[in-house]
Amino acid sequence: MSVATGSRPETRQDDGRPARWAHRGWLVAGAALVTVALVSVLRVWLPSVMHVYGDAGSTPATQLGLFAFAWFLVPMAVALTARHLDTRDLWRGGVVVAMVARVALQFTDGGQPQLYLASLCFVGASVALVALAAGGPSGHLARVGVILGFGIETVLHTGFGTVHLLWRDGIVAALAVVIVAAGTILVAERARRVPLWWPSPVDADGEVSPVWTRGAAWPWLAVGPAIVLTGVLVAVPSRLELAAGVGPRGATLLLALAAAGAVVAAAVGPVLGAPIAGSLGAILVVLCTVGAVRPIGLGSALAQLGLPVAIGLVLGAPGTTPGDSGPRRRGSAAAGSLLLFLLLGFGYYAAYELPLPFDNQVLLIAAAVGLGSIAIAAARDGRTLHRVRHVPLRGLVAAAGALVLVGAIGAATSPPSPPPPRATTSDATVRLAIYNVHMGYSIGGRFDVVALAETIAATDADMVVLNEVDRGWLLEGGQDLLRLLREATGMEATFAPAADDVWGNAILSRLPLRDVRTVALPSGGAAMQRSYVSAVADTGAGELALVGTHLHHVAADGTVRALQARSLAAEVARLRSRGWPVALLGDLNAAFDTPDLEPLRFLEDAVPGGAPTYPADAPERRIDHILVTSDLTTTDPYIGTSTASDHLPVAVTVTLPDAAG
Repeated sequence: MSVATGSRPETRQDDGRPARWAHRGWLVAGAALVTVALVSVLRVWLPSVMHVYGDAGSTPATQLGLFAFAWFLVPMAVALTARHLDTRDLWRGGVVVAMVARVALQFTDGGQPQLYLASLCFVGASVALVALAAGGPSGHLARVGVILGFGIETVLHTGFGTVHLLWRDGIVAALAVVIVAAGTILVAERARRVPLWWPSPVDADGEVSPVWTRGAAWPWLAVGPAIVLTGVLVAVPSRLELAAGVGPRGATLLLALAAAGAVVAAAVGPVLGAPIAGSLGAILVVLCTVGAVRPIGLGSALAQLGLPVAIGLVLGAPGTTPGDSGPRRRGSAAAGSLLLFLLLGFGYYAAYELPLPFDNQVLLIAAAVGLGSIAIAAARDGRTLHRVRHVPLRGLVAAAGALVLVGAIGAATSPPSPPPPRATTSDATVRLAIYNVHMGYSIGGRFDVVALAETIAATDADMVVLNEVDRGWLLEGGQDLLRLLREATGMEATFAPAADDVWGNAILSRLPLRDVRTVALPSGGAAMQRSYVSAVADTGAGELALVGTHLHHVAADGTVRALQARSLAAEVARLRSRGWPVALLGDLNAAFDTPDLEPLRFLEDAVPGGAPTYPADAPERRIDHILVTSDLTTTDPYIGTSTASDHLPVAVTVTLPDAAG
């Protein structure tokens, strides 16, 4: 089925045969797969920049940003020379480079090979996107393909537990990568044969249709901001879980439905007409972004689900325009949109290291306003825009249905939540551990939940305080580390936001917890917000209060840590006033005998004289601590040796007062 408008003569291929929709369908599919490759490799490349090139929290954010910026210059350089090159060859070359690098990347084990192969894959996919914008035969269909790619990547990411294929070992994962890479190259080659790439052959009448050959440059500026909003606010199931109160399975299915809606919106937007689609898209994208920035309540959940549809309308509204903006301008717009992604995305996450004069959520709203401006431009130019001659509704409905099906499969195969914890009945000893899990990344920059779970299991702990728990930062790949560790350990998880709603501290526990509270620590002017979580555990033979925290990390800012330590001391005093023994666990980013931690000296070091805990591969500093009130007896101290994180775990057994006495 198709929707037709206008009476433009049928475009023909080089051999004079009618150009059928099957051929243009390859263009949509090719654009979608290149978009999947681009967004997917960002989930590897960004954390590789953070943890292989640099050391997150130690390497200056400006240095990390400049390293990343250098790679973004390559697609811009290609765009500036696009008018002198055959865009079909650029398209083919970019896809082949990206896919070969992606296959090679699967066989790395972190370190420099991972960083530079991921960089090469990113450059190849970016060049392919630039070539598509510069010379693709239909700007509208290409952007429908981009939206479809966003949907495919979101559904695969959420449906398969937020774990990237690169982080999966074994022949099955490797074979899947090879098949996907080969399929992407084949589809891209078929897309290359679609008529009227630039430079274009003429039709049987010696004329070139501007609708299929050209198109305005400015709609391509939407791609980068769309990646930012999708990666930060949409393809993050934990945000939907927090807002709607649903589990991982429900979040996966709902996001699949939203992705399908985005594809339909992008496809039918021009059929509705640019004034309607553009105006509606502009309003929705801003309202949904504002509603989604904090994952709290049903309104936020609806905003998160509506945002993909709004982005679909924005990218679909421009349709195709008459005239020729030139391959260099179109390619530069696409490359410039990637620079916008870097600027907005880097600024958003750099705000946790560099104090900004405004809240970093302003950058997300700025991205939405930028997208809205593009949609308004389409609406204002609606009288001169050509409605797309044909919309392949059957194929697009099939694609949307496939997204929902894959999401349903992912939801159905997701592991169930672990059973609720059960209290011990008579044992008055509790094994405690503190572990900074470094967002799930090893010393070599590889995300490895299995290694983390094994390291936690080696502590034999009943309760573990975790630091640097990431539940969906695009900068760190978008994994929900808390969910993955809960599933891997079988322990109940309690999350305590710190920097934002999806990054902070957590407690894994085999014992039931009550009176759980999360409190922000004083920042003292530091960029990153810190917090502590306190809870009371029922051991079956008594109660134990637990405080977990992570203090300011800049070594020179001891006064900030001292301010935060005083807040922790007040919380310990509050818990003691209610008659509970207290254990305080955390990465305190200082030795226990430094002036920074003087407010906590009334507590006892549970592992006195213990070995250093940071960095894990060559420990020099003891900054991970378990501190206890004097009524707790401690035995069996343990400091691990794993490099699954950049910190080593610390564990100890505590005995409750009545049993010890």
